[in-house]
Formats: sequence, C-alpha cells, structure tokens
Amino acid sequence: MLLISAAALAMLPLPGQATMTDVPTAEVQLDLAPDQAKYDPDDRELRAAAQLLQGKLAEALVDYNTSIALCPYSPDPVLNRGVVLEALGRFPEAVADYQAVLRATPADPAAGKRKGMGQWQEALAYYSKAVELAPGFSFASANRALALYQLGQAEQAIREMRNLLRRYSSFTDMRAALAAALWGAGLEGQAEIQW
Repeated sequence: MLLISAAALAMLPLPGQATMTDVPTAEVQLDLAPDQAKYDPDDRELRAAAQLLQGKLAEALVDYNTSIALCPYSPDPVLNRGVVLEALGRFPEAVADYQAVLRATPADPAAGKRKGMGQWQEALAYYSKAVELAPGFSFASANRALALYQLGQAEQAIREMRNLLRRYSSFTDMRAALAAALWGAGLEGQAEIQW
C-alpha cells in the first residue's frame, strides 16, 4: 500500500513561472505555437505536465523525452518522466530516472521519496532522508510510515500516521492507512473511529 501514485499528481513540479491555473490552457497554447514548443524544453515540460494531469500518459512521455533531449542537464523533466513511467507501471525505468535525479541533485526530496518503490528497507531509508530534507513534505512522511508498517514496525508506523493526521486532518489516504493498521493490530474500535 503505497501513496506514490496519488502523490505523483499532487506534488508534480511545474517550470518556474507556471502555476496550477496555467496547466489547463498550457496544452492548447503550445499546440497553437508548435514551432516555439518544438525548441523550448520548458514549453515541452509544461505541456507534458498538462497532459499528465489529464491522464494522457503516452503524450506526456513523448514531451518529457523531448524536453530531456533539448535540455539534458535539467533534472526536473527527468523526475517528471519518472512520474509518468511510474503511472504506466514501468517501475524499473521510473526508479532509474529517480536515481539519475538523485545523482545530479542528491538533496532532492521528491526523487529520494520515489526511488525505493517496492523495496521496503531501501524505501524507508529514502523516505527518511526526504522527511529530513523537507519535513513539511507530507507524502514523504506518509510513505515513511507505510514503509515502517510493511517492515513490521506497526507501533511506530501507527504513531507516525497519527502525527501526520494531526497536521493534515483531511489526508484521506493516510486516514485509511491508519484505519487498516489499527484493524490489523486488533484495535477494531479505534479503526472504525478513524474510518
């Protein structure tokens, strides 16, 4: 039970001046100016972000690949391509992208959070590092708690889930995870309260 896929859309970094209000029109604007988009890696990345948010994964992958080809030294499109590959279920390729971002920018909490997919001990180490680098990054904290649970550290996981819910009371995925963990610990009454 990982929150990575839900987190992928929630924490998607966009280029410098872009905001979430720019995203719905980004794809249309760039389609109207194909010559500009053809040579500008930021435009390709912005259009890819719009496509990702619309669930157009194949199109987003093409634009992220083009952005990377135009600007191979920028880690952002590599990280975001990893998000697309993850959403497509191409986990080894996604992990390779996250590892590449970590080699280029070792303090990147988003890449660190994602690198350990499915490998719980490694995931715990990377989620812990992401929490250390960005304590307010709720998805890293949530995934750290889930990794603890998967490693059999239920008491610590439940404690961290509760702490996270104190800060973010409407974090539905974490509330569901806490309810499941409490139920698994035989605390059905507490689980029902959380649900």
